[in-house]
Amino acid sequence: MSENMNTQPEGGDRRSRAMGRRQFLERGAAAAGALALAGLAPRAAYAAEQGAGAGGQETVVKEVQAGQTEAAKAGEGAGAASAGGETKAMKVLGICGSARKQGNTSLLIGEVFRELEKAGIGTELVELAGSEILPCRACFACAKTGVCVVKRDAFVPLFDKMKAADGIVLGSPVYSADVSARMKAFLERAAVVSDMRPGVLKHKVGASVVAARRGGCMSAVDTMNHFFLNHEVHVVGSTYWNMAYGRLPGEVLKDEEGMANMRNIGENMAHLLKCLHA
Repeated sequence: MSENMNTQPEGGDRRSRAMGRRQFLERGAAAAGALALAGLAPRAAYAAEQGAGAGGQETVVKEVQAGQTEAAKAGEGAGAASAGGETKAMKVLGICGSARKQGNTSLLIGEVFRELEKAGIGTELVELAGSEILPCRACFACAKTGVCVVKRDAFVPLFDKMKAADGIVLGSPVYSADVSARMKAFLERAAVVSDMRPGVLKHKVGASVVAARRGGCMSAVDTMNHFFLNHEVHVVGSTYWNMAYGRLPGEVLKDEEGMANMRNIGENMAHLLKCLHA
């Protein structure tokens, strides 16, 4: 059986291989009942904070929300201007996998967003903190339905946002040398549903960013980039690894090289999006 599954048709027909895999999974698919849909309350932008960290340590967070809002309005204006023409307004979805809202990972995604918004590209940030993302049940009911049948958590509405976006920024802190549990659960389920719908994310633009206290950055970046690469998403590069260092909220802002790299990612992402949608 394994030989049959791994044998590729002459000419490398990707869709035929995917359909064969889907048919194989359908035979083992379990029936799943309808579950209540839990509402997802994503945050449209990150907010900077000022305050004292644990133990009285000062954690200074730059006030960036005003500039972010200004750039967002400019992006909305550009989108409205293009709505009457042939060019559709572009949008990038950011997914923050941190267990903490408005923390270091949100700040990194926000820095990427600033450059996108300067280029007139709309943005939206969803923070997984406070939302439930259940792990994949391996029921493969999505082989029949084309969508995940587990609807009592935040996955389905978030995956719908991902499908609708032109670009995706995945961000996670490093937990145990990899991405957070919420991000991992989301990627596992998104991968299976995408496998059942070949091309659903094809030719979108993706980037991954990581916040860490010390080590494990590359493992986390690889986990998110592998999701992109396995689903035909164009991955944006930069001048160095997509990471910044910081433990307490706001400390990544002190990593000047890391923050400059985030801005470079935003510039490169805007460039590629405009090239693809020219």
